[in-house]
Amino acid sequence: MRSIEEVIRQFEHVCWYPSAGSDFRALLFLSDWYYKKFDVPTDEGQVLPDLFVMTDYLGLGSFYAEESFWGDAYEQIGNGYCEPGSCLLHVAYENTSTDIVVTRYEKLRNMSLPYDYRLDCREEPEAYNSAFLIEVEVVSRAYDEIHRYETSVLYAAAENRMFADRIVSRYGLKMEYLVIMNYGAGCGGGNKIGFEWMFDEYKDLGIRYVVSNHGVRSCLAEYGTAGAYPELRAIYWVDGVKWTRGNPVVWYRV
Repeated sequence: MRSIEEVIRQFEHVCWYPSAGSDFRALLFLSDWYYKKFDVPTDEGQVLPDLFVMTDYLGLGSFYAEESFWGDAYEQIGNGYCEPGSCLLHVAYENTSTDIVVTRYEKLRNMSLPYDYRLDCREEPEAYNSAFLIEVEVVSRAYDEIHRYETSVLYAAAENRMFADRIVSRYGLKMEYLVIMNYGAGCGGGNKIGFEWMFDEYKDLGIRYVVSNHGVRSCLAEYGTAGAYPELRAIYWVDGVKWTRGNPVVWYRV
């Protein structure tokens, strides 16, 4: 059984989505198809993610949505297996829809991370420390156009800071893309004040691009001092209804 660090080292352009929950929209919005279709600005030589690392201390199986949202793969993964060709989820919005189909499933070695209940306001979840890798086919339908592409997802049931310290930093792994959408600092009641620690360590983490609906620049200005954090240049945005149904989602270049 392979470890998380073994798997991540196989990929060159990694996107980390801390506190991802059941939100797989990053697979669509950070794809070659989406960038070309909607003219998202890119740097010379920029390559989009080939692996999406999603972390949440509850694990994927602890998130429930409408029955029509999840496919057979959701329940299977919760039981520690997944049959190739199983649909993970189906999302429809106006004249668009996205299906994610699992083509390969691999259970990974448990991470053996310590758990501090003071960070997350509850006892250790059953799924904590488990992880799996799935290779998926994304089928996106937009106004009678169908686009298919493949990518990989590593889902780890881990507290974000512990994952960064004990796995990412310890093994010198790099997270080129960072998605901050659902970050709740321990259910809103833990001892962590927010995500700004990621920007204290952005060089070590390898962060070059950030996508967020949190107003990252104003949050960093509130918690930091002048010059303490990297300059973030907004390069693109979408109305929040297309992703979070809330605040606008902004792409930043670090």
